[in-house]
Amino acid sequence: MLICVSVSDSVLVGDDQSVLLSVSAMNDGEGAYETELVVRIPEHTHFQSSQGVNRLVCVQRKENQTVVVTCDLGNPMKQKQKVQTGLLFSVGHLEEVESHITFSLRVRSKNSVNSSSNQVIVKVQVKAEATLEIRGGSVPPEVLLPDLDWQGGVNPQRLEEVGPLVEHVYEIKNQGPSSVNARLTVDFPSTWRHHFLLYVISTPSEESLSCHTLNTSEVVPLELLGNFTTVSQSILQEETNSFRQTVHVNCSSRETRCVRFECDVMDLGRGFSAVIKVSGRLSTDTLMQTPYLNYDIVSSASYDVTSATSKVQPLLLSSGQTQTQFSVVWRPPHGEKPVPIGYIILSVISGLLLLCLLCFIFWKLGFFRRTRPPTDDDDDGEDNGQHQLAEESRMTE
Repeated sequence: MLICVSVSDSVLVGDDQSVLLSVSAMNDGEGAYETELVVRIPEHTHFQSSQGVNRLVCVQRKENQTVVVTCDLGNPMKQKQKVQTGLLFSVGHLEEVESHITFSLRVRSKNSVNSSSNQVIVKVQVKAEATLEIRGGSVPPEVLLPDLDWQGGVNPQRLEEVGPLVEHVYEIKNQGPSSVNARLTVDFPSTWRHHFLLYVISTPSEESLSCHTLNTSEVVPLELLGNFTTVSQSILQEETNSFRQTVHVNCSSRETRCVRFECDVMDLGRGFSAVIKVSGRLSTDTLMQTPYLNYDIVSSASYDVTSATSKVQPLLLSSGQTQTQFSVVWRPPHGEKPVPIGYIILSVISGLLLLCLLCFIFWKLGFFRRTRPPTDDDDDGEDNGQHQLAEESRMTE
C-alpha cells in the first residue's frame, strides 16, 4: 500500500521553490525483492534529498524518455514493513504550466505476483503573484522666484525662453515573484484657472515602455504659447491681494487642466523596474504677473497590472498610485527673509529660561537677602559683648 501527499499546497511562477512529498509505503503481502519507489516527476523538476524517519537512497534517471526518481526500499522489503520518508524536489520554469504540476508514484518489485502497488497521483497547484511598488520625485523640488538668470519674453521662440525646466520621474518596480504586464498612467498639470503654468514636453519612451499622450489638445504648440500667458485682470487682482498665499494645483481639481500619458510596461520581471520621465517648462512670464503668489504643483501616477506573462494568471490584479510635488516660492522683497514663527517662540522660551537661571544664581549668592538697619537692642548687645571681652583680657593679664 502506498500513500503520498504534498506538504506544499502550491508553487509560484518565477520563484525558486521546492516541493516536499510525504510518502508512506507498507508491504501488506509477502516479502518483496528488489523493491523500489518510482516517482515520475514534471519537466524542469530535480530531486534534491530524502528526509524524515527513513532516509532513502534515490537516483534520478531517464526511463523511456521520461525522467524518474527511483528510491531503494529494501531487498527484500519484509512483510508488514513500513517506510516513511519525505522527498524534496526543486521546481522551475513554470511559465508554460497550465494550472498544476503532477507527480506519479508507484512501488515495484521483482516478485512474480503483485509486483507493483497502486499508482498515486499528486497534483500541486501553480499560482502567479506579483507585488509592485511605485514612487516618484521632482527635479528640482523647488523653484525660487524671481529667477535672476531667466531671460525670456512674452512670445518665446525657444524652450529655454519659456522658463526653468521641471522634471517629474516615476519608477515602477516589480518585487516579484512573477513577471507581469502593467499600464502606467501619469497626469501632469498644465493650466490653472485658464492661465498657463507649465509647458509640457512629450515624454520619451524607454526600452521597456510604449507611451502615448491621450489628450494631445492640452499640449500647446510653442508658437501659440504667448496667447496663454496673459492673466485676466479679475484673477490678477484677486491673487495679488492674497499676499504670499499658496495655491495647490493638482489634477483632481476642476480648475486644473492636465496632460495625461499612458505607458504600457511589458514583461516586467522580478527585480526589474521601468521609469517614465515627464518634462515641462515653468511659464515664468505667467508667474511674474501674480507676484508673491506661491504654488504647490502636484502630478500623479498610477499603475494597473493587466496580466501575467505566464499561462497561469493572477487571481487578483494589483494596482497602486502616488504623487509628486514641486513648489514655486517667491523670495521676500529687498532680500528680506521672513522669520518662522517657530524661531520666535523658541527665542521667547529660551529668554525666559535664561532669566530664571540668572535669578536662581543670584538667590544662591544672597543677592536678594535684605540688610536690616541696626536697632537699640543690637547696640546693647554689642556693648555687652565688648565689656565681656575687656574682662576676659584683664583676667588673662
